[in-house]
Amino acid sequence: MRSIHNNKKNAGEASITSRLSRWCNRQQHRLADMLNRSTAHWTGFQKKLALALFCLTMGANSSIILYQSLSGKATPEPLRPEAISTVRLPADTFSAHAADKQRRLLKEKIDSLYRADSGRAQLDRIRRSHPGLWDSLQILLVE
Repeated sequence: MRSIHNNKKNAGEASITSRLSRWCNRQQHRLADMLNRSTAHWTGFQKKLALALFCLTMGANSSIILYQSLSGKATPEPLRPEAISTVRLPADTFSAHAADKQRRLLKEKIDSLYRADSGRAQLDRIRRSHPGLWDSLQILLVE
């Protein structure tokens, strides 16, 4: 029988950087294994030729980018804030009557959740996990 302690993660494993690092290493190993399988039948000369072509291609690409950045030919176009689409609503689109109706419907939904045991459990979980959200909701319902 397995112990409960075997299922616990170390504190370092919980960090996103360590999980991302493990994922990147796993992907690199998969890619390396795939390349090893696909080039297993190549001769030494073919592998050296493929490496030389790869290096020449990447070197040419890097030199083109370096030349463009130093000569100023690769200047990006300036950002135009007016080109960014935004949604603008007039101030009077949401009436007080519609807000009261939405508030009443939300209060009815919360009251219906209070009536059932599973609903009360859900509300308790929300209250414990998001206390700020629950406080904001209570202020909204009082208004």
